[in-house]
Amino acid sequence: MGVLTQGTETWVKHGSPAVLTKIECITELSVGDDSVTEIETTCMEERESSTSEYGLVKPGEGSLKINTDPDNATHVTILNLAQNKAKVEVFV
Repeated sequence: MGVLTQGTETWVKHGSPAVLTKIECITELSVGDDSVTEIETTCMEERESSTSEYGLVKPGEGSLKINTDPDNATHVTILNLAQNKAKVEVFV
């Protein structure tokens, strides 16, 4: 994971049909790490070692911080998406 610096832009893809919105004036961004689930494949009679296979990837949880400005339309958009628990894709 890299270090985010001044000049970083953050875009959110949301809705159907999809809309791409640039979120203005984010003060902090934390990107979540994905993790892979493991499926246990060890037979019960196995006495030496356990085995498993990789399963599906669980997306990590990220967050962003804004100093909410009700006159900033992108802040209102992101707050509405959060309140509605909308599925979004974030591009940094």
